[in-house]
Amino acid sequence: MNTLSDMDAVNQVNTVNSMNAVNALNTMVQVNTMNTMNSGSLQSHTGMSAYELQLTSGQLQYLSDANQSINRTDCLRTLIDRASLQVDTYSKKGFETVLDIGQLAISEVELADVWHCNRKSASKLIDRFNELGFISSKQGNRTSVHTILCLSRWLVGGKVIDNPHAVIPQEFLRGREPCTDKTDTFPT
Repeated sequence: MNTLSDMDAVNQVNTVNSMNAVNALNTMVQVNTMNTMNSGSLQSHTGMSAYELQLTSGQLQYLSDANQSINRTDCLRTLIDRASLQVDTYSKKGFETVLDIGQLAISEVELADVWHCNRKSASKLIDRFNELGFISSKQGNRTSVHTILCLSRWLVGGKVIDNPHAVIPQEFLRGREPCTDKTDTFPT
């Protein structure tokens, strides 16, 4: 007869509660992002209509900390909005690279200008985004290539574009087989 010890039962409940909380936060972020974008308050160069984020509770807490002089959510959103939705070549002043889906090339000076902060603040924010797993950055001498990790897919003009660099938080994978079946629809 298989029985769970009290500690095992508590751990299972805590794991389920943690997973439910993270799923609820992700759904909330996705719905809020879709609502924000559909309301027209966000002007995106890509014209996308929605995107799906995979965030841990720690990542969401970092983004939602209102005691900062810079809006971290807006900063992440600018990176997401500028990410390539197709394989493309980026060229600027003697620097050329191929950008994959989910990547963007931008310097810290350019980010500081977009985020209305100084270069040092932009650099610290990019470092923290890397530490927390929102993005992965490779720095060059003229610009950096940033890869978006926390975004699963975009919905653009009714077409789903999967991010090949998306990283699923471990909270989603604990105790479950990874899902290999991807649907091509967003929740309504």
